[in-house]
Amino acid sequence: MSGRNPGVFQPAALAARSAVDVEDDAEDDASKQEASKASAEQQASAEARLSSALEVNRMLHSLLAEKRRQLEASHQGVTLLQSRLDGRAIEEPIRKARLDDLQARLMQAEQPVSKKAAREANLLRREKSQLETRILFLNEENLDLAEKHRKDREMVQEKQHKLRIQGKRERELTKHLDVISRELSEASEAAAQEGNGLAVDYRLLPGLCISKLVGRLPQREPPTLRVGEQGGNVYPPSSHAPSTASSPTRADAVSR
Repeated sequence: MSGRNPGVFQPAALAARSAVDVEDDAEDDASKQEASKASAEQQASAEARLSSALEVNRMLHSLLAEKRRQLEASHQGVTLLQSRLDGRAIEEPIRKARLDDLQARLMQAEQPVSKKAAREANLLRREKSQLETRILFLNEENLDLAEKHRKDREMVQEKQHKLRIQGKRERELTKHLDVISRELSEASEAAAQEGNGLAVDYRLLPGLCISKLVGRLPQREPPTLRVGEQGGNVYPPSSHAPSTASSPTRADAVSR
C-alpha cells in the first residue's frame, strides 16, 4: 500500500470536494430563496395589517369628528334653552301682573252693565224660543200647503187632459161642419145654375151662421198647460183660459 502513487487519488478527492461544495452552494441558494420568500410574505402580511389598521383609524377619526360636532350642537341647544328659561323666568311675573290688571279692568267694566246684560240675555232667549216655535208651525203649514199643491196640480193636469180631448173633438167637428157647409153651398150653386133657381149659402143660414160658428177653430191648437216654478198655471199668449173654456159650448151647439 505504501508503494502506491498518491497522485492517483488527488483528482478524485478534488472532484468529490467540488461536488460537495456545489451541493453546499445549492443548499445555501435554496435556503436563501426560501428565506427571501418568507420575508416577502411577512412583509406583505405586515402591509395588509397596516392598511387595515389605517382604514380603521380613519373610520374612528371620522366618527370622533362627527361625535364632536354633535356634542357642540347639543351644547349650543342647551345654551339656547337655558337662555329661554332665563327669559321666561323674567317674563312670567310681568305677564301675570298684566293679566291680573286686565281682569281687574274687565270686572270694573262689567259691574255697571251686569243687570242690563242679564235682561237683554233673557229677552234674547225668549225671542229665540218664540222664533223656534213659529218656525216649527210654519214648517208644518208649508208641508200641508205642499201636499195640497200636489193634489191641485194633479187635478189641473187631469182636467187639462180632458180639455185637450174636448178641443180635439171640437176641431174635428168644426172641420166636418165646414166641409159639409161648403159642399152643400157648392151643390146648391150648381143646382141653381142648372135649374135657374136661387142658390143657398149654407154657411150663412138664418139663425145659424156657420161661418161665425166655425171661425178659425180648425186652425187653432188647444191650449197647453205649463206649471211654473211657483206652482202657477202658465198659458201661451195665443190661447187663454176663458176662450178654452168656451169651446165645449160651441161643440155642443154644433152637435145639436
